[in-house]
Amino acid sequence: MKGKVNSAADALSRADDMEKCKEREPTIVIPANSFLNRVLLDSNTTITKIRESQGRFPMTEKEDQEGGIYQKVIDLDGGATVRRRKSNEAIIPSNDEELKCYLMEIHHDHPTAGHPGRDESLKILKTHYYWPQMTKWIEQYIQGCATCQESKILTHRPKTPLYKIPVPE
Repeated sequence: MKGKVNSAADALSRADDMEKCKEREPTIVIPANSFLNRVLLDSNTTITKIRESQGRFPMTEKEDQEGGIYQKVIDLDGGATVRRRKSNEAIIPSNDEELKCYLMEIHHDHPTAGHPGRDESLKILKTHYYWPQMTKWIEQYIQGCATCQESKILTHRPKTPLYKIPVPE
């Protein structure tokens, strides 16, 4: 049946107030901060914290002479950040625990991050940041994360303890 002939279906498929709907302004039902990681979008806060940390905790001679892999980079906002030469990862001072915890809060603990686990967290953080013994630090952090430990999948079944079967006399 052709569409022109089927006028009943055509009348049902078109609401009377369709033209009014087009004129309405869009309504925001869910605010953006409930499903977006706003801290990640506002990278100026993170960069500012990294710069402050690099100023408070200057690199030791050992870190500075690590094959000349560090360089100062002028960022888009005009500030200078110490980064790795080849990968452009921001250098996090090894003794700034507060900054490391802040980065883990953004990339691991935040509800939109979803507690990705050790390997995924390490992969995410390694794309943007670097600090000595990073893998070990992240592993220890995640071992102490209550949410990760609660939802961790056990791959090894606990063994049933051995006991003697009593022999009837």
